[in-house]
Amino acid sequence: MFSRSYRANATNGGFWRRRGVIIANLALLALALWGVVGEYWRSRDLRAEIVRIQGEVEGMEEENFDLARQGRQYGTDAALEREARVKLGLQKPGESVIIVRDGPLPSPSSAIAANAKPGAVSSGLGPLANARKWWNYFFAANAIEQPKS
Repeated sequence: MFSRSYRANATNGGFWRRRGVIIANLALLALALWGVVGEYWRSRDLRAEIVRIQGEVEGMEEENFDLARQGRQYGTDAALEREARVKLGLQKPGESVIIVRDGPLPSPSSAIAANAKPGAVSSGLGPLANARKWWNYFFAANAIEQPKS
């Protein structure tokens, strides 16, 4: 009935038509996979962000707890008095403030030369031993200079 050339053309046209449908289906499948994979990556990033933020929250809660503890501690009268003495140099009546500075200490020979007083008891053999300094402080009348009133 049909000629051989018609059957060949129909088969050829069907092949290209089927190929077009297959390509369209593959494109739709790729588009669907792209959406699924994109959502997977987005949810993975969100989970990582949630974990990071939870870590920050825990750190801030610890810091908040420490600050609340310090607030309770510094709210006492003793702590306020201690801070006033240390930071502001305040003192009670009858007390004296001594300020100790950080830094390199002077060499012993320069300290002795700076503190040498005329008429002070000294052995002349260099720096005095600590026990000798205390002895001179308490028992040698001319070893220390008396405060002037």
